[in-house]
Amino acid sequence: MEPILISDFPKNKTEDFKLSLTEYQGHTLLDFRIYFKNSEGESKPTKKGITLNIKLFPELKQAILDAEKILTEKELL
Repeated sequence: MEPILISDFPKNKTEDFKLSLTEYQGHTLLDFRIYFKNSEGESKPTKKGITLNIKLFPELKQAILDAEKILTEKELL
């Protein structure tokens, strides 16, 4: 499978976060990685990021929902 870009948003002036659906050795994965822009302006991946088997997506989703609840309670969102 060719990687499928799900989301792309800026981290700072020179880096972006990218969430992609990928495959490795027959396993479907979510890859959340930091990309940098090289001197030619091309976006290149760094080693900074996480790769998660899609079977763990429900746990990741719940963790994000829990974070949103706490951030809202603390009036940080």
